[in-house]
Amino acid sequence: MRSTDWMEMVGTRGALILASILLASGCASSTDPSTEHAQTLRSVAGMPVADTLGPPPPTLGFGDPDSTETTSGSISPATGEQDMGLPDYADLDLPAISYVATATGSAITSVANPLTGQSPIGFANPTQFGGPRVFLVTDDDPTGDRLVGQPESDNYVRVSLPLKPNGQQGWIPRSQVTITPVEHRAVVDLANHAVTVWEGDDVVLQTRAVTGTPSTPTPLGLFYVRDIIEKADTSGPYGPRIVALSGFSEAMDSFGGGLPAIAIHGTNRPELIGQERSNGCVRIPNDLITELAEIVPLGTPVTIVA
Repeated sequence: MRSTDWMEMVGTRGALILASILLASGCASSTDPSTEHAQTLRSVAGMPVADTLGPPPPTLGFGDPDSTETTSGSISPATGEQDMGLPDYADLDLPAISYVATATGSAITSVANPLTGQSPIGFANPTQFGGPRVFLVTDDDPTGDRLVGQPESDNYVRVSLPLKPNGQQGWIPRSQVTITPVEHRAVVDLANHAVTVWEGDDVVLQTRAVTGTPSTPTPLGLFYVRDIIEKADTSGPYGPRIVALSGFSEAMDSFGGGLPAIAIHGTNRPELIGQERSNGCVRIPNDLITELAEIVPLGTPVTIVA
């Protein structure tokens, strides 16, 4: 059987490349259509622009490899309780407060080097889903000598970029963003097939999850919430919400001609919770994806560990 997952494809704001694929068990029925669009560069104020989620309206691609791989044993689907026997993740040394840069204009430009303006890339604001363009702040001075929020800091702030390959960073002008603190953070634990979310020192959500198969694993690393999307069809393969992350599958270079982005979303196959059945996305029960979408602000850091 062919299971399904959430795959974003990127494209220009004025055009859509639509592709329908038949889907079977995993997330969607065999009659569910999906749409895809390819990443392109366009020009805003003379700069190449990577619209990393594509044009409106929201276009979502699905597709998991054929797989019957599951985890061994029986795993309780989900719980809002904090008694799941998971580690406290103290060894990850996650910051209690992170900072998020939110674009203030219709486009924002990232450069590889703020001193030279090398390799400019633009990002449209808002995203094609209508939300503000956000970036997770990683450093705000090229020398590393100053801290986020200090008035004497440099005029650029270093941020994580929602681009493939994963882990890319760039520098954006402070004049093009507002910087705000975020006390939420999340860990996706692939070994335990679990998601844990904190607000400050308090665990506010914890659940088992579907994660990627061994051949299409959920990527490891630090990502952030870049879009939160409400689905009209709450019984569909996404469930009621999609919490889009800034990362992409590292097992596939493309999917249907576009980039395979990852997300945390709901599911119409809750019996698969606790198994390795996705193409890299993380699926949690529908009541908890609704809660997650209401809890976490855009820009919330999400650390994925093995």
